[in-house]
Amino acid sequence: MRKSKFKHYNDPADWFSIGWKQRVSFGYITISDAVKLSGFTKQYVYKQIKFGNIHVNKNSGINIIPWKAFVLWYGSLPVNPTSIVCPSSYSLHEVEKLTGMKRCWIFRFVDRNNISSYYVGRNRRFNKVDVDRAWQKESSHYRKWISVAEVLCMYRISEEELYYAIARHKIEIKYESGEQLLFAKDVKQIVNRKEEYK
Repeated sequence: MRKSKFKHYNDPADWFSIGWKQRVSFGYITISDAVKLSGFTKQYVYKQIKFGNIHVNKNSGINIIPWKAFVLWYGSLPVNPTSIVCPSSYSLHEVEKLTGMKRCWIFRFVDRNNISSYYVGRNRRFNKVDVDRAWQKESSHYRKWISVAEVLCMYRISEEELYYAIARHKIEIKYESGEQLLFAKDVKQIVNRKEEYK
């Protein structure tokens, strides 16, 4: 297959088995191939074709998908399941949506946590398992409201000290979906003061 003019372009076929490499070397795949390669159901792939998200050519009455059209579609999806093409992954935009952070922060977050990333076509993908694990670890530092369980796990404060501070109105609380959430800034101030007096 011809190399793309784009600086960051990765043809997923480069790491396929020989059988799959031969199939995509013609420059097109069948809908059944698209289902196997993508990890999505046949119904989902047909829906994407119907909505015009996957470009299809009619060849002797058979629907065929140009390989580049498949890569373009698959690489641009917000979230992908694990498939032959790549492990389950997020698009850059989806990581921004998940974390609420801007692009430059995302790249530091990815480097800091050694998150696997790869290009599918021109689109950079981020390993979903790595992102979820790293965000679970870091999110309490960036969120305004955190749960009691997270506070007890993340900070050096006992349950007794925490509820004493809440009772004295030193920590603002709110209820969301039946869960008690604490204002993170207040919690950090209490913990910092506690550290100062040690």
